Amino acid sequence: MQSRNHSRASPLRGDSFELSSPTSRLPASSPGDGHMSFLRGISVSPITRNHNSGMHSILSDPPESPPHLNSFTARTRPDISQLTEANSIFSHRLLGSPVRTPRGLLQEVSYRAEYSREDRLRILRHDAAQQHLNKAATFFAEKLTVLSDGLDDTNDVYFLAQAYYHSQEYERALDLLNKKKTLNKSVQCRYLAGLCAIGLENWRDALDYLGPENPFADKGAHLLIYDDSIRPGRGIADTKHDGTADGLIKLESMMCYARGNAYLQLKEIERAKSCFKEALRVDVKCYDALDALIQYNMLEEKHEWEFIMTLPYDEHCGSDSDLFRSLYMLQLKRYSHTADIQLAQKHAELDHKLKQSLDVMHSTARTLLAECNYEECLRICQEIRKEDTLYTKAIPTYITCLYELHMKDELYTLAQELVDRLNDKAVTWHAVGMYYLYIEKYPDARRYFSQATAIDQYFEDSWLGYGHAFAAEKDHDQAISAYITCSRLIPGSHLPYMYVGVQYMEQNMLDAGYDYFKKSAGKCASDPFLYNEIAAYYYQKQQYQPALDNLRKALKLANGRQSQRSNLWEKLWANFGHVYRRMRKYDRALKCYRLALDKNPQNSDVHAAIGLIYHLQGKLGKALIEYNKGLRNPKSDNIVRELIEKALQSTAIAPFERTDEFDNLFNLRNANDMLASYVNEELAELEPDSENLDEHSTSQHSVLSIHDVGNESMVKEDEGDLSPEEDPRPNISSRDWL
Repeated sequence: MQSRNHSRASPLRGDSFELSSPTSRLPASSPGDGHMSFLRGISVSPITRNHNSGMHSILSDPPESPPHLNSFTARTRPDISQLTEANSIFSHRLLGSPVRTPRGLLQEVSYRAEYSREDRLRILRHDAAQQHLNKAATFFAEKLTVLSDGLDDTNDVYFLAQAYYHSQEYERALDLLNKKKTLNKSVQCRYLAGLCAIGLENWRDALDYLGPENPFADKGAHLLIYDDSIRPGRGIADTKHDGTADGLIKLESMMCYARGNAYLQLKEIERAKSCFKEALRVDVKCYDALDALIQYNMLEEKHEWEFIMTLPYDEHCGSDSDLFRSLYMLQLKRYSHTADIQLAQKHAELDHKLKQSLDVMHSTARTLLAECNYEECLRICQEIRKEDTLYTKAIPTYITCLYELHMKDELYTLAQELVDRLNDKAVTWHAVGMYYLYIEKYPDARRYFSQATAIDQYFEDSWLGYGHAFAAEKDHDQAISAYITCSRLIPGSHLPYMYVGVQYMEQNMLDAGYDYFKKSAGKCASDPFLYNEIAAYYYQKQQYQPALDNLRKALKLANGRQSQRSNLWEKLWANFGHVYRRMRKYDRALKCYRLALDKNPQNSDVHAAIGLIYHLQGKLGKALIEYNKGLRNPKSDNIVRELIEKALQSTAIAPFERTDEFDNLFNLRNANDMLASYVNEELAELEPDSENLDEHSTSQHSVLSIHDVGNESMVKEDEGDLSPEEDPRPNISSRDWL
């Protein structure tokens, strides 16, 4: 595969960067005369084997004819019970054991006179391949192919093609496999041809080699591929081996994964998803298929949980079934089933002693991020980076923490480091884009988000960031286009639909926004941020009871699942206050506003709303104090000044009452006690029949601003809500973009 030529100039210093695209396509190769229609009729074994050959004890007398050495990638294993200790070591050497056999023993075994020249060359070929000497492996494999020419054995041809593949000479490997006509003789040769076509980015050719669907889906064909105990004269019914006894990953599963990869690159998302799921059903141990489902967010929350929990762990993994189940559960979304995921985390850390595993540590970081506990999440990410700086799975999480904690310098340093070391990865340009988003250089941010999606078109983080950069400049149409593209490429995520709904709401296209909120809820019914947005829709429609119900649903989902430092709480309690104020339940509204101010005492929107309530109650002195605090928000400046003017006019007629600081409702000394009691009070009001939710949650989303509808006269009628105070950064995300 050709490598991209990246400039080393830093995009963070203003130098020009040419946007790179994914690896350029090499010339296509034709599938040759091997077609999938013949796949069912070819060899029952992945690699054609000489069934009469076997391993003999190297300590016993030499056999009359030298043994034929099987390939180390073959799906069979020698009968270890028939080997001596020395022969067992030698057989593991040939089977690709990562433990290197001492050179002296290897040479003594390999070059004894009883072995033929071909067998000695095969030993050298295996050794060179294992030690990553690709040229040497190719050299010896080519000689063996010539020596075995004319024999009905595809092993030597396969290993020469494999040597070409490891050297990234994909065209050469395909040409060899086609010329030697191995594709109708060996399933594994056909699989290797598919991998070569994928390496050349010839996705349709790859599907021709691998088949558009799994040709071994029926049990009989499955047994024919993997049952090495089948011999002439024995039927399928005579065997019990199902391909899992040797503990290896099944070739059928690997072919399903490769097939899904080809469909993914062709943007046939549903077919790719089906292939990845089938790969895991065939063999749970095929982790690449699980990683693809999770990385590309192909499954909705409910379906993801049901699929992962119903995989045949006991059948495929035996005594390791609990280990696989626990590790796979740690890959799932954090919107629901948090108790089960925490239990799996405990099993992985304590029972299986994997607390220091990078994947297990990253699972902890994801849980903390879902709770908006950015400080602790950042600490875990830093521990991961101490172990492995280039562990790319954790980098998006680390970027989010730096962004949310306003750590601009650290974000800059991280982006620069990634540009220097991983400039061919999508996450690198995502980090650069996030830095420019932070400093509000939105065109530059879009440029680098676009480069990230050019490298990996399924990178959800950058698609959302790309849309956020448009939304920050109020370019609603372009933002919606970016989110819609993201939703099409990332079918398992509910976030793009939610953001589309927010964009329509900002344009006062309420019904269109609500339609997308419903689509988002159909994908994930456990996101408190989503119900906060739905409450905004009902609020602007002046339907205050449904708005209140959705706020209570959001409260239930967030209670105990969101960190107290989550910015959801400030918005949620402020919105409760706005709804109660419109329902003229002023005491309740003031309690909610107090809880919002406990999270952010500088919230000018809440101060102005409190002043409005005092104004309506005739408490003009308190109203003026709160109005002055509300002047911090430049968007609401004119409205607040008009209210101040009316309050001052009223004081000329009514006496100016004394403000008693000891009677101030907003004394925050008992805020925690008030919070606990009021949360319970609100949840008690939530009607059981109005809920259709999972009890667990975590989520993400933008800051909400609720605007009143109507033209009631000022003061005599409730004027409405004021725009929230602007964050100096774009108020787009409260947690993971990501």
